[in-house]
Amino acid sequence: MNIGKHAALFFGIAILLLSAGCARYSARPLNRVVSPGIQQTQSVACAYKPFDYNDCRTYLGRNVLAKGYQPVNVTIYNNSDRYIKIAKTSINMHCVPAIDVAKTVHTSTPKRAATYGILGLAIWPLLIPAVVEGMRSSLANHKLDDDFLRKELADQTIAPYSSASGVIFITTNEFKLSGQKLKITTFDAVTSEPLVLSATNHLLALNT
Repeated sequence: MNIGKHAALFFGIAILLLSAGCARYSARPLNRVVSPGIQQTQSVACAYKPFDYNDCRTYLGRNVLAKGYQPVNVTIYNNSDRYIKIAKTSINMHCVPAIDVAKTVHTSTPKRAATYGILGLAIWPLLIPAVVEGMRSSLANHKLDDDFLRKELADQTIAPYSSASGVIFITTNEFKLSGQKLKITTFDAVTSEPLVLSATNHLLALNT
Protein backbone atom coordinates (compact mmCIF):
# COMPACT_ATOMS: atom_id res chain seq x y z
CA MET A 1 0.00 0.00 0.00
CA ASN A 2 2.83 2.34 0.90
CA ILE A 3 4.56 1.50 -2.36
CA GLY A 4 1.43 2.50 -4.26
CA LYS A 5 1.21 5.81 -2.41
CA HIS A 6 4.86 6.58 -3.03
CA ALA A 7 4.44 5.76 -6.72
CA ALA A 8 1.43 8.06 -6.94
CA LEU A 9 3.33 10.83 -5.17
CA PHE A 10 6.29 10.41 -7.51
CA PHE A 11 3.96 10.52 -10.53
CA GLY A 12 2.28 13.69 -9.31
CA ILE A 13 5.57 15.44 -8.61
CA ALA A 14 6.86 14.39 -12.06
CA ILE A 15 3.85 16.07 -13.67
CA LEU A 16 4.50 19.17 -11.59
CA LEU A 17 8.11 19.36 -12.69
CA LEU A 18 7.32 18.79 -16.35
CA SER A 19 4.74 21.58 -16.42
CA ALA A 20 6.69 24.01 -14.26
CA GLY A 21 7.25 27.33 -15.95
CA CYS A 22 4.28 27.07 -18.32
CA ALA A 23 2.29 29.71 -16.46
CA ARG A 24 4.74 32.50 -17.17
CA TYR A 25 4.88 35.49 -19.46
CA SER A 26 7.96 36.84 -21.16
CA ALA A 27 8.32 38.96 -24.30
CA ARG A 28 10.92 41.23 -25.85
CA PRO A 29 10.40 45.01 -26.16
CA LEU A 30 9.12 46.30 -29.49
CA ASN A 31 11.43 47.73 -32.11
CA ARG A 32 10.73 50.57 -34.51
CA VAL A 33 9.77 49.70 -38.07
CA VAL A 34 11.92 51.33 -40.72
CA SER A 35 12.04 51.35 -44.50
CA PRO A 36 14.79 52.60 -46.83
CA GLY A 37 14.81 56.40 -47.00
CA ILE A 38 11.77 56.94 -44.80
CA GLN A 39 13.74 58.75 -42.09
CA GLN A 40 15.18 61.17 -44.64
CA THR A 41 11.84 62.49 -45.91
CA GLN A 42 10.80 66.05 -45.05
CA SER A 43 7.24 65.19 -44.09
CA VAL A 44 5.18 62.72 -42.09
CA ALA A 45 5.64 59.08 -43.05
CA CYS A 46 4.66 55.65 -41.81
CA ALA A 47 6.12 52.14 -41.97
CA TYR A 48 4.50 48.97 -40.73
CA LYS A 49 5.13 45.26 -40.42
CA PRO A 50 2.49 42.57 -39.81
CA PHE A 51 3.66 40.01 -37.26
CA ASP A 52 4.11 36.39 -38.25
CA TYR A 53 4.09 33.49 -35.78
CA ASN A 54 7.69 34.05 -34.70
CA ASP A 55 7.14 37.79 -34.19
CA CYS A 56 4.08 37.04 -32.03
CA ARG A 57 6.04 34.68 -29.81
CA THR A 58 9.00 37.07 -29.59
CA TYR A 59 7.25 40.40 -28.98
CA LEU A 60 3.90 39.35 -27.52
CA GLY A 61 4.73 36.04 -25.88
CA ARG A 62 1.58 34.45 -27.34
CA ASN A 63 0.35 33.35 -30.78
CA VAL A 64 -2.56 35.77 -31.21
CA LEU A 65 -2.81 34.83 -34.89
CA ALA A 66 -4.35 31.54 -33.78
CA LYS A 67 -7.11 33.56 -32.08
CA GLY A 68 -7.98 35.43 -35.28
CA TYR A 69 -6.04 38.66 -34.67
CA GLN A 70 -3.32 40.16 -36.85
CA PRO A 71 -0.84 42.28 -34.89
CA VAL A 72 0.75 45.06 -36.94
CA ASN A 73 3.80 46.93 -35.71
CA VAL A 74 3.50 50.58 -36.78
CA THR A 75 5.98 53.46 -36.65
CA ILE A 76 4.98 57.00 -37.62
CA TYR A 77 7.80 59.43 -38.36
CA ASN A 78 7.22 63.16 -37.99
CA ASN A 79 10.06 64.63 -40.03
CA SER A 80 8.40 68.06 -40.11
CA ASP A 81 8.37 71.11 -37.84
CA ARG A 82 4.70 70.53 -36.94
CA TYR A 83 3.02 68.76 -34.06
CA ILE A 84 1.06 65.80 -35.45
CA LYS A 85 -1.91 64.10 -33.78
CA ILE A 86 -2.62 60.42 -34.35
CA ALA A 87 -5.56 58.27 -33.25
CA LYS A 88 -6.42 54.63 -33.90
CA THR A 89 -9.91 55.67 -35.01
CA SER A 90 -8.25 57.37 -38.00
CA ILE A 91 -6.86 54.10 -39.36
CA ASN A 92 -8.64 52.54 -42.33
CA MET A 93 -9.27 49.29 -40.43
CA HIS A 94 -10.97 48.69 -37.10
CA CYS A 95 -8.42 48.32 -34.29
CA VAL A 96 -9.39 45.79 -31.64
CA PRO A 97 -8.41 47.01 -28.13
CA ALA A 98 -5.24 45.34 -26.92
CA ILE A 99 -6.84 44.29 -23.63
CA ASP A 100 -9.55 42.38 -25.52
CA VAL A 101 -6.91 40.51 -27.52
CA ALA A 102 -4.88 39.82 -24.37
CA LYS A 103 -7.83 38.15 -22.68
CA THR A 104 -8.13 35.62 -25.52
CA VAL A 105 -4.61 34.32 -24.84
CA HIS A 106 -4.75 34.22 -21.04
CA THR A 107 -3.45 31.15 -19.27
CA SER A 108 -6.42 29.32 -17.78
CA THR A 109 -5.85 29.86 -14.05
CA PRO A 110 -8.81 27.73 -12.79
CA LYS A 111 -7.92 24.88 -15.14
CA ARG A 112 -4.27 24.78 -14.12
CA ALA A 113 -5.05 25.01 -10.41
CA ALA A 114 -7.76 22.36 -10.71
CA THR A 115 -5.29 19.90 -12.28
CA TYR A 116 -3.16 19.98 -9.18
CA GLY A 117 -6.19 20.18 -6.90
CA ILE A 118 -7.58 16.91 -8.21
CA LEU A 119 -4.23 15.21 -7.66
CA GLY A 120 -4.13 16.80 -4.23
CA LEU A 121 -7.29 14.98 -3.20
CA ALA A 122 -5.30 11.76 -3.31
CA ILE A 123 -1.86 13.21 -2.63
CA TRP A 124 -2.25 16.06 -0.16
CA PRO A 125 1.23 17.62 -0.74
CA LEU A 126 0.05 18.58 -4.23
CA LEU A 127 -2.57 20.90 -2.75
CA ILE A 128 0.24 23.41 -2.15
CA PRO A 129 1.37 23.42 -5.82
CA ALA A 130 -2.30 23.85 -6.76
CA VAL A 131 -2.38 27.15 -4.87
CA VAL A 132 1.04 28.23 -6.14
CA GLU A 133 0.17 27.38 -9.73
CA GLY A 134 -3.05 29.37 -9.53
CA MET A 135 -1.19 32.41 -8.20
CA ARG A 136 1.56 32.10 -10.81
CA SER A 137 -0.95 31.79 -13.63
CA SER A 138 -2.85 34.84 -12.41
CA LEU A 139 0.40 36.84 -12.19
CA ALA A 140 1.36 35.82 -15.74
CA ASN A 141 -2.00 37.05 -17.03
CA HIS A 142 -1.55 40.40 -15.28
CA LYS A 143 1.91 40.79 -16.82
CA LEU A 144 0.51 39.88 -20.23
CA ASP A 145 -2.28 42.49 -19.94
CA ASP A 146 0.16 45.20 -18.86
CA ASP A 147 2.60 44.41 -21.66
CA PHE A 148 -0.07 44.38 -24.37
CA LEU A 149 -1.42 47.73 -23.15
CA ARG A 150 2.08 49.22 -22.99
CA LYS A 151 2.90 48.08 -26.54
CA GLU A 152 -0.39 49.19 -28.10
CA LEU A 153 -0.11 52.22 -30.39
CA ALA A 154 -1.42 55.10 -28.27
CA ASP A 155 -3.49 58.08 -29.38
CA GLN A 156 -0.99 60.89 -29.02
CA THR A 157 0.67 64.00 -30.38
CA ILE A 158 4.05 63.50 -32.02
CA ALA A 159 6.53 66.33 -31.53
CA PRO A 160 8.50 67.69 -34.51
CA TYR A 161 11.35 65.49 -35.73
CA SER A 162 10.38 62.51 -33.60
CA SER A 163 8.45 59.29 -34.00
CA ALA A 164 5.85 57.07 -32.34
CA SER A 165 5.64 53.28 -32.42
CA GLY A 166 3.21 50.64 -31.27
CA VAL A 167 1.16 47.60 -32.19
CA ILE A 168 -2.40 47.61 -33.46
CA PHE A 169 -4.61 44.51 -33.60
CA ILE A 170 -6.90 43.86 -36.58
CA THR A 171 -9.00 40.79 -37.20
CA THR A 172 -7.23 38.53 -39.68
CA ASN A 173 -10.27 38.52 -41.98
CA GLU A 174 -10.44 42.32 -42.22
CA PHE A 175 -6.70 42.57 -42.75
CA LYS A 176 -6.84 40.12 -45.64
CA LEU A 177 -9.87 41.84 -47.20
CA SER A 178 -8.03 45.18 -47.11
CA GLY A 179 -5.19 43.71 -49.13
CA GLN A 180 -2.95 44.33 -46.13
CA LYS A 181 -2.83 48.02 -47.09
CA LEU A 182 -2.66 50.34 -44.12
CA LYS A 183 -3.75 53.99 -44.30
CA ILE A 184 -3.60 56.40 -41.40
CA THR A 185 -5.06 59.91 -41.29
CA THR A 186 -3.09 62.21 -39.02
CA PHE A 187 -3.84 65.83 -38.16
CA ASP A 188 -1.84 68.99 -37.65
CA ALA A 189 -2.31 69.66 -33.93
CA VAL A 190 -2.55 73.44 -34.53
CA THR A 191 -4.52 73.79 -37.78
CA SER A 192 -6.35 70.40 -37.70
CA GLU A 193 -5.29 69.90 -41.33
CA PRO A 194 -5.63 66.19 -42.21
CA LEU A 195 -2.60 64.36 -43.54
CA VAL A 196 -3.36 60.98 -45.09
CA LEU A 197 -0.46 58.54 -44.86
CA SER A 198 -0.23 55.57 -47.17
CA ALA A 199 2.08 53.38 -45.15
CA THR A 200 5.26 52.08 -46.72
CA ASN A 201 4.94 48.60 -48.19
CA HIS A 202 5.46 46.24 -45.28
CA LEU A 203 7.54 43.95 -47.46
CA LEU A 204 10.23 46.64 -47.39
CA ALA A 205 9.87 47.30 -43.67
CA LEU A 206 12.08 45.71 -41.07
CA ASN A 207 12.19 45.73 -37.27
CA THR A 208 15.33 47.49 -36.07
